[in-house]
Amino acid sequence: SKQGDLTPYDNLFQSQPGAHPSAPGVPGVWDPAVVIVDPMSRDTYNADHSQSTDTEYWGARLRIEHDIELGTFTSLTSYKDFERENTEDSDNTPSRSINIDWNSRLDSFSQEVRFGGSQEGWSYLIGAYYEDDTTEIVELVDSRDFLGGYFADDFKVDTESWAIFTNHDFSISG
Repeated sequence: SKQGDLTPYDNLFQSQPGAHPSAPGVPGVWDPAVVIVDPMSRDTYNADHSQSTDTEYWGARLRIEHDIELGTFTSLTSYKDFERENTEDSDNTPSRSINIDWNSRLDSFSQEVRFGGSQEGWSYLIGAYYEDDTTEIVELVDSRDFLGGYFADDFKVDTESWAIFTNHDFSISG
């Protein structure tokens, strides 16, 4: 598990040393003079939204082998879980223009079984593989001060994979 603060982005409306911010705008309209800090850099935190990340990852693998007279049976099982929650103020200003909360999750399960061995100049392997992956991502953008609202996007992708495989080697020269 990893938690921490993200490094702020450069201010979208950054002024250069010695530059003058623009004059105040019409009341009720977003005014860049309010958000510019002179000079602005990544080292200056000027955001209205937290900059953090929380990541958790864990997994497990299990390998089982069993020998019999004709060869070896092998089972490989794996599971992985990854989750991340990020919050960021992508413009690094006190304005709610590009504040993003996004969450992602990946779950992955795989199973392989195989049987291999050798008999009188012939080596063989036969097996099957299965994998099931799920990816989910949810993003919420708060742009109330710039575009007047929230914008969201989410998607989920499920992928299943199946395979059957075999390999055979024959010795011709005995």
